[in-house]
Amino acid sequence: MEWKRDQYWITDDPSKVSLPAVNALLAQTYWAASRPPERTVDSIQHSLPFSLFYGNEQIGFARVLTDYSVYAVILDVVIHPDHRRHGLGRFLVESMLAHPSIQKLRTVLWSGDQDQFYQACGFKYEQALKLFGISPKW
Repeated sequence: MEWKRDQYWITDDPSKVSLPAVNALLAQTYWAASRPPERTVDSIQHSLPFSLFYGNEQIGFARVLTDYSVYAVILDVVIHPDHRRHGLGRFLVESMLAHPSIQKLRTVLWSGDQDQFYQACGFKYEQALKLFGISPKW
């Protein structure tokens, strides 16, 4: 599927993902800076990726981890710094939420920041949920 807004467009086509662009974007984040590039390749192959383009340049990325039945988890939402503050993060997240494969699923995300942004996208904080984790040693 594709979504368009002005000169920006989003696709869920995995073949359109620019791995160098995605790795460069993720390298600038606190949550994926140490993630090996080959892990990003695997994560894209095992999830539903969304690529945001400005013309032919990939300037944003996010993905959904899902069972396509009950749950969808939004991950790795990132926009190139030169394109932030233009509503593109919201455009990306809203396009993901509108995708027919996840539209009727319980969609969640976990984030260490950006609470106001995600609340503006329709997410509600659920204090009853707990996140337990084991971090990999890459």
